Amino acid sequence: MDTSQSRASLYRIAYAILFLAAAAFLLWFLARIVMLSSGNVLNNYPAISSDGYDWLTEGLYMKLFLKHAVVARVLPVLRPPVFVLVTTLDAFAGQGGFVIAAANALAWGTTIFCAWRMIDLSASRDIRDDEKYLIAMLVVGLLTVSPINYFRIFLLSDGLCIGFAMASYYLCHRYIAGGTSAVLVIATVLGVFAGSTQTYGLIPPLAASAIGTFALLKSGQLPRLARLVVALALLVLGTVILRTLWIGAFDHVKTPVTFGLFQLRFSMSVFYLNTWSIYLLPVLPVLGVSILFSPRLLPVLRDDLVFLSSAMVTAIFAGLCFFYQWPEARFTLLFWPWLVVVAGKLLLGLARAGLRPAYHQAVVLVAGGLLFFHTFFVYPQNYWRPGWTQMAAGPSGSWLSFFARTLPVDRLQLRPNCGSPQRVCAAARRLEGIDSYPTQIVDFYLALTRESTR
Repeated sequence: MDTSQSRASLYRIAYAILFLAAAAFLLWFLARIVMLSSGNVLNNYPAISSDGYDWLTEGLYMKLFLKHAVVARVLPVLRPPVFVLVTTLDAFAGQGGFVIAAANALAWGTTIFCAWRMIDLSASRDIRDDEKYLIAMLVVGLLTVSPINYFRIFLLSDGLCIGFAMASYYLCHRYIAGGTSAVLVIATVLGVFAGSTQTYGLIPPLAASAIGTFALLKSGQLPRLARLVVALALLVLGTVILRTLWIGAFDHVKTPVTFGLFQLRFSMSVFYLNTWSIYLLPVLPVLGVSILFSPRLLPVLRDDLVFLSSAMVTAIFAGLCFFYQWPEARFTLLFWPWLVVVAGKLLLGLARAGLRPAYHQAVVLVAGGLLFFHTFFVYPQNYWRPGWTQMAAGPSGSWLSFFARTLPVDRLQLRPNCGSPQRVCAAARRLEGIDSYPTQIVDFYLALTRESTR
């Protein structure tokens, strides 16, 4: 075996180790959610935000509805159907959190896989193997341990929506690049799932389709263009029909208003100056060097459809976040995978544009160093509303350390009052010390639980 073959074999092993490490991380994530749920996710799991109580309560409601056990009860809130289906399956499985954890872990893994495939390191023949592997390590790190991923430990629909949206987006690009009609059909179905998890899930496949429409029109591939336009229409129509049928199927008081706080005001400027300078810190060196090299970089990337549409998705989401009048850093997670794809494409473009290998490696290493430093040593005290004047230091308080060391809670006091942290009884305590909204939702949950045990 010659030297080049030996190096190729070593790098194949290195890539395998990298992705096995990512898979092990996701399995740990799944196992921690199940362990912390301790047989009753609503009572025991520590990372539940106000919206999380909605999802879990609706899952129990749907379980009882399907068993014909709910009579004359009106849901306080009806959320989009797909993640409710996940929490319903979890309710049928005993409310132990496994189905929710498995769905979120699978969606996270799908996001990593699709982002990796779209960056497409294997197609970059003019870049050295060591540079490619450094980029690979950075991409996987950004998509797994970066502080913005803290929000994935909460029982919300965002991770699942991002997974469906990323898969649909990836397959749209596969079709645009020459894939079969079957690929487009699957992309459309997954896009409907994304839009039926959260409305914003439609944005990535719509952006990919918009860029693809111009590309196919420019190249004169009119039959393929016609199929893409039909798929685009079915994507939107299918989502509207599914959401309409869902809303009409169940009695409820209200549904969440999509983009209800969107206003063209700049009152969120200071919040996002803090949030984005903190959470986007590891990719800032890549963006900064790319701006400096833009005259040589733009000709390299101007025909890269994945780069263009990922930049479009990032810009759309960033704009929606900026003008949405609610200071919550979680919304930055919505475009994070596409920003990572943009960063990966920029790094490949810099190498192809002639940036010296030593400088190129330096950019990747600085970004990786900031990621490591930012994840484990200096991080926000409040991940939801971060600020540079409120940073914490030391590995013991990072989000990974918190998730590894935290213990189940007993928020309804089931152990002392009902004899077990899994069993809900009439003596279960109401939620206290939080906003009235989650208290109302959990009261509804307790009423459902008592009805189901009569």
